[in-house]
Amino acid sequence: MKAFAGLFDDMKDGDVIEMTIIPGGGTSVLLNGEDKGVIEGDDFGASLLKVWLGDHPPTEDLKTGMLGG
Repeated sequence: MKAFAGLFDDMKDGDVIEMTIIPGGGTSVLLNGEDKGVIEGDDFGASLLKVWLGDHPPTEDLKTGMLGG
């Protein structure tokens, strides 16, 4: 989490974070289209998916929306 948080400067409303999980390659992070770096390893990406899409997401509406439903 420290490495992830360290990728961002001051954030403001409207900023867009885009994360791409690359199996065997880590999690690529963009902020407003700017490459901020990669969190190495598969563990971080798997944890992200579990938080947002696992059995206990922040809200069911969020999970449904992220899955396109």
